[in-house]
Amino acid sequence: MTQLCSKNIQYIKILNDDIVTNGCFVCFEDNQKKYEVCRHCLLGVCRHSECVDIFPHTDNTEYLICADCKHTIEKKLKPIAYTEKDQYEENMENHHKQKLLRQVEAEKVGYENALMYIKLLHIIQ
Repeated sequence: MTQLCSKNIQYIKILNDDIVTNGCFVCFEDNQKKYEVCRHCLLGVCRHSECVDIFPHTDNTEYLICADCKHTIEKKLKPIAYTEKDQYEENMENHHKQKLLRQVEAEKVGYENALMYIKLLHIIQ
């Protein structure tokens, strides 16, 4: 089977010298749908939820991965065990963020008080 891409996002499948211009390479339905390109295998897929996963991408575009490529990619992924060390580091990071937030809030209150005193001095004079 050979696949070719045309300019208007329709895909051509050549099966035993018969040219089929529509259809999804995952579900093989030939309905009049809009077809897109899988960013992994570069084959045409319909936008049906069982055929493709759609992710947001740069400049308000979409990143499409077909179901076949999704299964291939998932097989390559390895689960990571979440250890007590990871939890401790996460707690330390959160504690540090909260400490910095309290410092910033204290500085903000200090600046607001100083501004209030300056305004009072201008009113009195």
